[in-house]
Amino acid sequence: MDPERDFSVLDDGTVTLRIQLPDDKIRIAHVHEELLCKASPVFQAALQGKFEEATTKTVTVRDVDLTTIEDFTYWLYRDKCKSTSDLVRYAKLNKFADMYDIAWLKYDVGLAALDTLKAFVIKTSSRQKFVFDDVPQVYANSTPGDTIRKALVTVYVHELNSAVYQRAESEQCLSTCLEFGSDVAIEMSRTRIDRPSYSVDIYNFPKPVDKSETKQQIKAIPTTETIDAVVPSTPQSKRRRKD
Repeated sequence: MDPERDFSVLDDGTVTLRIQLPDDKIRIAHVHEELLCKASPVFQAALQGKFEEATTKTVTVRDVDLTTIEDFTYWLYRDKCKSTSDLVRYAKLNKFADMYDIAWLKYDVGLAALDTLKAFVIKTSSRQKFVFDDVPQVYANSTPGDTIRKALVTVYVHELNSAVYQRAESEQCLSTCLEFGSDVAIEMSRTRIDRPSYSVDIYNFPKPVDKSETKQQIKAIPTTETIDAVVPSTPQSKRRRKD
């Protein structure tokens, strides 16, 4: 993609995300302005304020990889996170949500991560594994109180047996990722430890306050996932969650 490309203002309600990748290459995605602005007050300020972006309808996004943008547009149009077994991928999406103040995305990322973690633990229940290698990156891409951190701590404390706690990789993770160790200690002190049959309610996390929750008409993302062609086409109704 030519970095010097002249972006013209689109007349179909979409705006341009100009994605500057770590290798300085530029990729382009088109998303609907109304949907983007309702999701993010940062994008809303840029596109509907007095900044240049409000005229050009183009926003440059930096320090984000292409997969994260694809995952974001998937969430934006489907109202749910794309399922993946890659916890670090969820963590990067969580960081993107932090960058653009997208509270519902952070919440949904945490629930998706919790589903992935529980499925992984159940699948390996005979030997009780846990994704210790991913914990530092999850914490590096999140902040205190994030749902994705709560997901990690909840599964570690409530879904694993005591034998896992005593393993070398568990002790190393707790001692090297101090925030995780602290969160685990707080959760363990708050509840009983001996509960192998404890069932985690994936909806037991506080929902973010979202004053813009409304029903809206949007257009669905096409089946092709090529980022240069993220221009939705078919109108449909999008439901925003309410408490």
